[in-house]
Amino acid sequence: MGLKLTEDKYDFDQFDPLEEGWYILRVKKAPAELKDGGLKVKVEAEVEQGPMAGRLHFENFSTRTNDGAENGIGCQSLLAFILKAGIAKKGQFSDSAEFETEKFAVNLSKLAEGKLYGAYLTQEPYKSKDGSDKKATRAKKYRTVAEAQAEMGKGKAAVPVDGKKAAAGNSSDWD
Repeated sequence: MGLKLTEDKYDFDQFDPLEEGWYILRVKKAPAELKDGGLKVKVEAEVEQGPMAGRLHFENFSTRTNDGAENGIGCQSLLAFILKAGIAKKGQFSDSAEFETEKFAVNLSKLAEGKLYGAYLTQEPYKSKDGSDKKATRAKKYRTVAEAQAEMGKGKAAVPVDGKKAAAGNSSDWD
């Protein structure tokens, strides 16, 4: 059996880019795979609180460019994401080659799910395949939940809906 469809749903603004600003996000999933000599990660996160709560944000990380060269921005962004989401500890990874292993890909996919983090999201224009102008939401800054809330002016650590604070990564989890 397929999806249950409703005939009264006509508005699909949930696909519009999120407005620019700070958000607290919870990772729903982060499949990681080794492909074309590098690591590719596709993070699906959900806005945790505020007027956009429940909306999805998608973030992609790649350690290699399309031509196979090292992707410095992609690697630094991935490191910032895993540190601020509490997936890894500061000092745990110091070389991008450490990201390009099967062990890292498997552990990242497993450890990322459910983690909370803060991100400053912006809208960036791009051309779609049909040549039309579109906008995509992209994270420009990563923060812990407490840091993001301080940026938002709240100044104290978040306690998510489930009543648990965002946990710090544990290096033994990578074993």
